[in-house]
Amino acid sequence: PVNRIRLNGGSEDLLKQIERKKAAREGRLQRVRAAKEYEEAKECTFEPETTKKRVKQPTGPVLIRGMARFMQTKQLAKQLEKEKKMREDKAFNVTKRASRSRNKPYTIPKPFKLSKNIAQKKKKRNLEKALRAKDSKTCTFRPQTLERTNRRILKQILDHPY
Repeated sequence: PVNRIRLNGGSEDLLKQIERKKAAREGRLQRVRAAKEYEEAKECTFEPETTKKRVKQPTGPVLIRGMARFMQTKQLAKQLEKEKKMREDKAFNVTKRASRSRNKPYTIPKPFKLSKNIAQKKKKRNLEKALRAKDSKTCTFRPQTLERTNRRILKQILDHPY
């Protein structure tokens, strides 16, 4: 059958007829595609082989290589920190010894750091000084505005003899 559109109705009837024909055509195309897909799938015979066996989980402790060495170094670090703390307490905690002696004023020693980075502090101070100097150069009390330049040009024009 030939698809013909009748023109005896109004323009709305014509649009409805076109839409119906278009929907019918899409439906036919969809059915053909589904049938083709079904035929292709019917030829497929692949069925994956699956095993029902599960991987056995270890029941005992799990062996992790290097764990003993890690724990050993961690314990050694704790021991060193503990010894350092004891040395600092012995060297700098003199309040107990001072209370046994006469109640005279005494100096309380504090832990010190020998590795102060003086060069870095000096470099920082020099950079700050350079920034301040640069800022003070650009900081003027006579701002550069267009009005000032315009006034200077007008003055030159008026002062120039013809």
